[in-house]
Amino acid sequence: MAVLVRMPRYGANMEEGTVSSLRFKEGEKIEEGQVLCEIEIEKLINELEAPEGGTVRQLFCSEGEVLPCGAPLAIIAGATENIEGLVAESAAATTMDGTPPPDGSDASPGATAAPPSAARADESPSAFTEVPGLRITPKALALARELGVDYAPITGTGLHGAITRADVRAAARPGEATARMEGAGSDRRPMTPTRRATARKMVQSLTGTAQASIMRDTDVTDLVAAYGRAKRRYADEGLKLTYTAIIAKALAQTLGKHPGIRTIVVGDSSLETRTELNIGVAVDNKDGLTVPVLRNVDRNDLADVCRQIVDITERSDSRSLTAEDFPPAAMTISNLGHLGITYFTPVLNPPESAILGVGAVRESPVVVDDGVHVRWMMALSMTFDHRAIDGVPAARFLADLCALLASGHFLGDET
Repeated sequence: MAVLVRMPRYGANMEEGTVSSLRFKEGEKIEEGQVLCEIEIEKLINELEAPEGGTVRQLFCSEGEVLPCGAPLAIIAGATENIEGLVAESAAATTMDGTPPPDGSDASPGATAAPPSAARADESPSAFTEVPGLRITPKALALARELGVDYAPITGTGLHGAITRADVRAAARPGEATARMEGAGSDRRPMTPTRRATARKMVQSLTGTAQASIMRDTDVTDLVAAYGRAKRRYADEGLKLTYTAIIAKALAQTLGKHPGIRTIVVGDSSLETRTELNIGVAVDNKDGLTVPVLRNVDRNDLADVCRQIVDITERSDSRSLTAEDFPPAAMTISNLGHLGITYFTPVLNPPESAILGVGAVRESPVVVDDGVHVRWMMALSMTFDHRAIDGVPAARFLADLCALLASGHFLGDET
């Protein structure tokens, strides 16, 4: 049975996805359940399986192309089966729920549009924008203008020969964009899906919350000594002990005593307190920043937390994280200490109301008992949402966390 495969909606907030890879070409046979392509959304890779077996009769997408939910991706049918109806359906560019394009425009092959000089990059998304003898998708048109690419000579690979974003990228050459930008020598390029997701979320965080930050040093001399001893024991067991794991355990323990810090704002007039002590960990990889979540940190021992951190870090690097790695978290840790940073102002990871920035552990002169001594100090920065958390409760929470980390027996108890 012939079937039109569309861009799926993997979550309520998903608006578009990136075709990160195509596993089949036109004319190739595919079995039901085989992966047709990979779809990248936010910072996750999803495998889109063929709903029916048959032949990939037509592809409407290219690798790297960004398409809205409901956009046609491919037609799978028998080798000789009539697919004219599905081709016409794909040309209508209906959304996933069957509604027409927002502007009600006719996206059929017979539609016409203004020539390139009059075409607008902000026009409503339809299947494609046509010009005399040339078709280009609205997003490809916007990208062509952004990169300064003359799209007239491009041979399109999309639906009915329409020029796609992938076609525009392929036509771009080093220096083409820079010649049209202020200041020669720069290099403009499209954001990756991960970078776009991060940018969008950070702007939403800063514009949608009332963020304030506090900072504090804590004497961790006893903890550093205990860490050195425990690290060797963990290594003998094939485990990597890190300060991030230690802080995650201390953070969960402290959050258990401060429910107000794990309270989030819901809507305009409600508060909700997270009961599960899951901790997000900011992980940097070649594609950008991800924040997978450690589950039930309060109920797992330190060795288990170490294993979880290694696991999410490796799978973040290999781009194999799934939606299950991002459950709601009570708070997030962002550790820049290994890069020599002391204090910084981490940005909230909505809808969480607090995030902990971990700075460097360094030796510093400290006044102790009327004398100056060299002690190991840890710098901690905490950003909180003032809509849900006031400054005094935030300061008390940070003080309790510092006291717990300063106690040398904390690590000893966990090992």
